[in-house]
Amino acid sequence: MGKHAAKHQLRAEMKKILANLDRRWVNAASREVTHRLTALINSCAETRPVEHVLVWMPYFPGEVDLSSLISAQLNQRKVYVPRILPDVQMSFISIDVGWDNSLVTGQLGIPEPAGASGEAFDESRAESTLVLVPGLAFDSLGNRLGRGRGYYDRFLSRAAMAEATKVGVCFDLQITPEVPTESFDIAMDWVVSEQRTLRTGFNAVEGGV
Repeated sequence: MGKHAAKHQLRAEMKKILANLDRRWVNAASREVTHRLTALINSCAETRPVEHVLVWMPYFPGEVDLSSLISAQLNQRKVYVPRILPDVQMSFISIDVGWDNSLVTGQLGIPEPAGASGEAFDESRAESTLVLVPGLAFDSLGNRLGRGRGYYDRFLSRAAMAEATKVGVCFDLQITPEVPTESFDIAMDWVVSEQRTLRTGFNAVEGGV
């Protein structure tokens, strides 16, 4: 099976699994993911500044809910959420307290900041930035399977973004032995689930940080 077909098959399997998760389980597991992400952000901040955090708005079935993390991080750092652009690109726009009442429906139906709100993320700040990246599947090497539109791969492939810390966020059932990859796929530096915090690569370390 070719990589494209393998991706398509894994994508379909994960979408089916996530669509059937119990909402109460998702809420509880999301809280555990948030605890691990908070610990990771604090740990990363001990060795290099973490002044900017890029997050996402949950929309698809079975996605991790980062709402409580967003509210907590707003007290310490600049937080940004994505806005989809017409040219199959995306930008990240800053949000503030009360963010959950200031979002509008974007062109893909996903909640995003209103047109005149916030400021665009400046890629020159990537070195002090941690990007939380959604996905359908991840492996211990940091390989990621997205939903096939390529928004995150295009954004993260920009030269300046190489300096950012990239964290794949998922539930543990989404961590697979191997994710099929192609040349344009961007790997993660960390993968965090409700059960594990993985430093990616061949020497991946399990457990909290």
